[in-house]
Amino acid sequence: MLAIIAVYLGVFVALLGGAAVDPEGHAPIAGTVVYTGLTLAAAALALHFLRPDGLRASLAAWPSDRWLGIGLATGVGLVAFNFAWVEGLQRLLADGSAEEELIHVPIAPWLVFVQTVVIAPLLEEWADRGVLWTAARRVTGQWSTIFITAALFALLHGLGAGLFLEVPHRFVVGIALGLLRAYSGSLVPGIIAHAVNNLTFVLVSDA
Repeated sequence: MLAIIAVYLGVFVALLGGAAVDPEGHAPIAGTVVYTGLTLAAAALALHFLRPDGLRASLAAWPSDRWLGIGLATGVGLVAFNFAWVEGLQRLLADGSAEEELIHVPIAPWLVFVQTVVIAPLLEEWADRGVLWTAARRVTGQWSTIFITAALFALLHGLGAGLFLEVPHRFVVGIALGLLRAYSGSLVPGIIAHAVNNLTFVLVSDA
């Protein structure tokens, strides 16, 4: 239980820290470094409570080629789902602000790619469906673990223009990624799906 608390509180502090360092979006590298460093620190603290085999368990296994394909297909499906939700938010807000905040990227494309397509899928999947998953599975069942990790994923990503209007669809995405983790026994399909989803939004923002 202490490991679960460490991940939740640590990631929340990481979000606040990244935002505090770069409140106006003028220092994205600094914000990314702070967010990444604090998230890794939270994961390290959680792993301290999961000794002796927490790190090994959090890294999981390499999946079969079949699951690599399923991860890719899931990512494509999540793209369609996310675009549908964003379109709905835009209509609900009725002023176009959701589009700018949800898919517009006001920083250098190479940095967006590194942050969004490389760091985010690797770091967030490991912290969420690696470390947190391992901690939750020690105290509860598989479906509860899927919901616990999906809830963290939703809170992590419910900070756009729609605020908590975004949490429901992020939670659904978290459930999908959790199912990949549960049935493949690996983080890799979820990382692939996460990266495909994020890459699509980066490409759209640059179009």
